[in-house]
Amino acid sequence: MATDKYQKVTTTTTQTITAADGTKTTSSTVTSVYKALEALAVTDRNTEGTGTAESLSSLFLSHRSIRSYTDQEVPPELIRTAIEESIAGASSSGNLNSFSLIVTRDPESKKRLRELHEDQDMVTECSVVITVCADWFRVREWLKSQNAKDNFDNFFGYHVAVVDAVIVAQNLALALESRGLGICYLGTTLNNMETISEHLQLPDTVIPITTLTVGYPAENPSKRDRLPTKAYIHEEVYRKPDAEELSEVYASREKKGWERYNAHPELKKIIDENGIKNLAEFYTSDFKYPESMTLRDGRMIFDFLEKKNFTAMDSPKEE
Repeated sequence: MATDKYQKVTTTTTQTITAADGTKTTSSTVTSVYKALEALAVTDRNTEGTGTAESLSSLFLSHRSIRSYTDQEVPPELIRTAIEESIAGASSSGNLNSFSLIVTRDPESKKRLRELHEDQDMVTECSVVITVCADWFRVREWLKSQNAKDNFDNFFGYHVAVVDAVIVAQNLALALESRGLGICYLGTTLNNMETISEHLQLPDTVIPITTLTVGYPAENPSKRDRLPTKAYIHEEVYRKPDAEELSEVYASREKKGWERYNAHPELKKIIDENGIKNLAEFYTSDFKYPESMTLRDGRMIFDFLEKKNFTAMDSPKEE
């Protein structure tokens, strides 16, 4: 049966990566958050039965976004194996695999990506930055080489490629976490699609969709809460929540989220000075997701899609 090439053995202070040939490398790191993954790291991915389900459950429930990393480099072969498995396990529309991944290790390139991701420290602190792209260029070039019609340089093609890319991105996040690595998605990819695209030299009909920072964790953040499951599930048809249900499902989030923001002195000062009274008001204030930003960046994304030839919605091309 297939086994992982790398197995993770941890204590609260030491991390050891054991390769298939028995070679070991060790570095000090904070790993207590990943104790639940120790069994998963040595579990055969092909094992049938409840063991696999339990391992996956532990993996899902152990997720944290990691924003601080040790200086230990992640082996290139570990990244490649995780990517290969993520692609193999990803559903894809028509099996056309309309995605690509840009793996960035070079310090100077990461420095530039940090600037483009609004100066987030984790971009240069992490070992690897992986930009996940919606990509029709490769498929379109193949179609051209076979004298086939090119039917994907349009908004439909964009949507298909985004779904393909996001499926692979989440598979990859899980594959990396299962090996004891920490990851964080960068939402700033959407705010800076064009400049990131220019830096990574992405051709026509290739655009960045999301970005993962990857490395060995140097922090043990608290688990972030989610809404109660009933908030997300609708049987047969969508059921609009009434005021009472909204109040119920958001009660814990409003309390914990509000406490979290008020615990930061700088945010507390902003909240007090601007008379922000609750979590909902903070989310749509000028300091979190202001309307001016969402409208501006939404327009920017659409203009960028047009520039990349992803917005065609008119009549079919002439033969």
